[in-house]
This record gives sequence, structure tokens and C-alpha cells, in this order.
Amino acid sequence: MQDKNIGTKARANNSVETWNIVIGILSSCWCIFQLYTSIHGAYRPIIQRSIFVGFALSLCFLLYPSSKKRLFMGPSWLDLLLAITGIIACIYAGVSEHRFLTEISSPTGVDIILAIILTIVVLEAARRTIGITLPIFVILGYLYGYLGPHLPGRFCHASIAWRTMFDMTFRTSLGIWGSVTGVGATVIAAFILVGALLFSVGAGDTFRDIAVKIAGKFRGGAALVAVVVSSLFGLLSGSAAANAATTGSFTIPMMKRLGYRPEFAAAVEAAASAGGQIVPPVMGAAVFLMAEITGIPYISICIASIIPAILYYLSLSLGIYFESRRTGLSGVPKDLIPSWNQCLHYTRSLPLLTPIVALMYLIVKGHSLPWSCFWSVVICLSLYLVTDVKRLRKFPAILWKAFNSAARSLTQIAIICVVANIFVGLIAQTGLGVKLSELIVEAAGGIQLIGYILAAIVCLVLGMGMPTVAAYTVAAAVVAPSLIAIGAELLPAHLFLFYTALLSAITPPICAAVFVTAPIANARWLRAAGISCVLGIGKFVVPFFFIYSPALLIGFGPIDELPVVLGRSLLCIIFLSSVGIGFFLKPMRWIEKVLVFMSGLFLIVPGQTLNTFAAFIGIFVIVLFQGLPKLIPSFRR
Repeated sequence: MQDKNIGTKARANNSVETWNIVIGILSSCWCIFQLYTSIHGAYRPIIQRSIFVGFALSLCFLLYPSSKKRLFMGPSWLDLLLAITGIIACIYAGVSEHRFLTEISSPTGVDIILAIILTIVVLEAARRTIGITLPIFVILGYLYGYLGPHLPGRFCHASIAWRTMFDMTFRTSLGIWGSVTGVGATVIAAFILVGALLFSVGAGDTFRDIAVKIAGKFRGGAALVAVVVSSLFGLLSGSAAANAATTGSFTIPMMKRLGYRPEFAAAVEAAASAGGQIVPPVMGAAVFLMAEITGIPYISICIASIIPAILYYLSLSLGIYFESRRTGLSGVPKDLIPSWNQCLHYTRSLPLLTPIVALMYLIVKGHSLPWSCFWSVVICLSLYLVTDVKRLRKFPAILWKAFNSAARSLTQIAIICVVANIFVGLIAQTGLGVKLSELIVEAAGGIQLIGYILAAIVCLVLGMGMPTVAAYTVAAAVVAPSLIAIGAELLPAHLFLFYTALLSAITPPICAAVFVTAPIANARWLRAAGISCVLGIGKFVVPFFFIYSPALLIGFGPIDELPVVLGRSLLCIIFLSSVGIGFFLKPMRWIEKVLVFMSGLFLIVPGQTLNTFAAFIGIFVIVLFQGLPKLIPSFRR
């Protein structure tokens, strides 16, 4: 009996190894295809996108089992059936591209059957990769389209036949092959490849050492290391949870060793990792969709996002500083801080920093994003080999690892893009976006602040149930028109939606970044989430500053307004961060907290008299209760 069990386990292990090789080969083929189209140009839209989706579906059902409780022992017959039918539908769409684009005719029976099959396969793929929320939204979208005449009030509309909706999903740009999928199949794919290759050649370790060197010596150094390394990871990573898992495994144990409370350590890493999604150039991959939707050049959006990102990380650093002062925590021990020579040795820095600089240079010079990414990859791999010829032996393993990592990320991104595209298409078909937008405008009653708060709540709820890319895409279709209708400008409105959708990473009840960091720190997740919101206060208030005053976005507002807006935002962040921690130069009394908190809030809405009064009150309270007692003994408590 024992021999039989051993034989069964051996066969299972062999099966897993075989399928891992198959997955690796598919991943490599997909990445090579993306590199090829990056340098030679993409195929015609539906062909490029059908290949992209076909690869994603084939890998999805090999990588993700039907249940999270089921251990991967190779795909089941159902997994293979779903993958094969999805691939057949994608091949059919690619072959029929010319007919889809040129013939204005009723869909054939085969069209409708494959449309239904592919929709079901894509929704199941989404359930496995990103959860049930977004597929439920899509199903509700179909039901809303069909049951329109039976709905009350403004939501009533003429019924749309099932056949028509599935035809639009499969044969037009209002569905699977739309612009969101197109951006994923070209630009996002290229950037993910760059990030995967840079991490495979040692970007993670290099970023970590640079962060320790930069921030380790300061008060609260261990927590500041998490801030710096997460912002560096944000240059290449588009996921708060992935960022938290990667950097948190190093920063959280270090913080706990140096005396940080588990909840605070988890909160710092969660807030820092969530901020990685607002750091150019990747910005959670949503920046590429923003460029497509708004028509604003990608590089302009990146430049405009610099000051808000700095303000967010400044607010996070201030919270850490105040907490470190309050609890008496010091920096990282000197023996744990590497030298600059270790951090920036040419064998480490050249393959990492040169491709990033080259990528930015090529983009600024006006080259296409995929083309720029291709040459960044070439430079990275070339310098990796040239700086140390001994690496040649492990070079195939590095590529294999990078392609597997990139393909896993691409699988999720592709599924998200496709399902988001379907839902946005249903919103367009039914006119739901216009109706919801009108509802927000009416509820605001002409008051911008109310409209902005309502929009932020909608985006926060969307962000809780779906990934950033999907949440932003849906918000751009539903909420953006209402913001513009009440006076917001185009880019500030879209960045506002993006920022507020990202709040869900640290905001209960569904806070993905905290769910990752809390187990690492062995912390209570709800307490960690609360502290994370305090530390990440910048992400709550900065969007209101730039939507009211676009000067905060470089190139999108009067430059002469920038000093005033920057001053208001800095004071607001200082006030709110100190109140959140309850410490400035020393512990704050409740009356100090109330007055300084109200001063911070009144700085958000522009108005010379209101802002001047708020700034005066906040500064006066801090100087009176925090500053003077340090100078005049009679004021000491």
C-alpha cells in the first residue's frame, strides 16, 4: 500500500512538472510575441487583441484552479475545455476580423454561439483571477439591458435583445475587443515585460539597499525604508498587494525587530505600497487607459502626477516621523546600512538604472511606448551580460523566470481589461452612464464639494470590489462626466477618480494591501487598516486640492497659482498628519486636535479669506501649545 501511495505521488509530481513546462513555454511564446509587436508594430486591432486574449485564457485555466481550496495538480478536464473553447472563439474572431469591420449585417448563428461561449469563459476566468465582483457587475449589466422596460423612473429604457447585446460584445468595439483591451495588448503588456525583466536581474534587492541607505539613518528609519522602497517599486509595479508582499517580507520584520508595534508596521507597509500605484511611470497600469480615454499624452499625465505623488509620500513620512517622536523610535543600526558602493556598484546599477533612464528619454523624444519598452529591455539584458560575463550561464534561467512572471501579470491584466471593456460597453448600450452622471449632478445641487464627495464615495465603493484598472475604467465611464459637468477640468477629474478608487487598498472593509501586510506582521488587520488610513491621509485630501486647483498638476494650471496651492496642501498635510498621530513636538490635547483638524479641513476648499483664517488658527494653536512650552517654562504642563 505504501509503495502504491509513493507511486501515485510520483506520478502527480511528474504531471505538475510537465504542466509547469507547458506553462513556461506558453508564457515565453506570449512574451516573445509582445516583444515582436513592440518593435515591428501591432497587428490590426482585433487580430492583436484576439491573440492577447487567447494567450491569457489558455494560461488562466492552467494557472488558476476552479477553487482556491484545490491544490494545483494539473488542469482538470473542465479547465482544458474552457481554455480550448476560449481559444477557438479568439481564433474565430481574429480570422473574421475583416467581416466584423466591413459587413453591416445580422450576426450568424455561429457568431452568437461563440459570443455567448467566450463571454461565459471570460467571466469564469475573471472569477478565478480577480474575484466575483466584476463578473457580477457584468451579469447585472446584461440583466439591466434586457429588463429595462420593467425598471422604475429614470432607469427605465427600451429593452435590448440578448442577441443584440452579445453581438455588440463579440463583434464591435463596445465589448471584448474594445480600446481597453487594445491598451492592455500593446502598451501595458510592454511595460509589464520591462518590469518583470528588471526585477529578474535584481531590481528588488537593489531598490531595498538604496532605500536602507537613503532613509535608514533618520528617526523612524525602518518605516521610512518601507516608504522609499515602495515608491521605487512603484516605478515598475502596478499592484499594491504585490508591492506589499514583495517589500513587506523585508521591511515588516525589520520594523518589528526595532520596536514598532505590529499594527503600525503593517499599516506603514500597506500605505507605502498603496502609494506605489500613484508613482509614475506605471501608476497601476491605469495611466495608459487614462491616456487612451482622455486623449492626453501619456508623458503629460506622468509629469502632471509628480507633485501629488510627492505630497502623498510626504504625508506618509510625516506620520512616521510624528509616531517615531511620540514613541522614541530611532533609525536603523549602522551595521545594517550598506555603503553607496554596495548599493550602486556598476554590476547592479547599470542593468537597472540605465534602462529606466533610456525608457524615459525615448518616451520624451516622442517614440511610441511599446517601441521604447522594447529597447529598454534590450539595454537591460545587454548590460546585465556585459557587466558580468559569468552571468551568461544563468541567462536562460533569468529569461525563463522573467517571462513566467510577466505572463502571470499579463494574464490578470488581460482578463481585467476584457471584462471591464464588456461592462463599459453595456453601460454605453443602455445609457446607464449618462443617467448615473445626471443623478450625481442633481444630488450635488450645483455645489462642487458635494459632487466631489459623492464621486469619491462611488469610486471608493468600486475600488473595494474590483482591481484598480477596472475600477478606474468603470468610474471614467460613469462618474467622470458628472465631475466635468459641475466644473472640473478633464485631467484633474480623471486623476481624482483614479486616486479615490485607490483608497480601497487601505480602507476597510476590503483593504487588499492591509490584508497582505497584517499576516506578515501578525497584526490585527482592522487596527492596522485604521492606522494605514491615518498615515495615508494624503491620498484622501490631495485629490481635492488638484481638482479644485489644477496648478498642482504640472502643465495643467496657471503656474503663478502653484506656490499658494502648494502651501495650502503642505499645511493641510502637516495639520492632519499631526492630529492623526496625536503628536507634533509633544502629545496633543483634545482641544489642539479639534482646532488643528478643522484648520486642515478648511484649507482644502479654496478661498483666500477662509484659507488665511484656517492657516492662522492652525499655526497659532501649534505655536501656542507645542512651540512656546519649549521656550517658556511657565507654559510647560
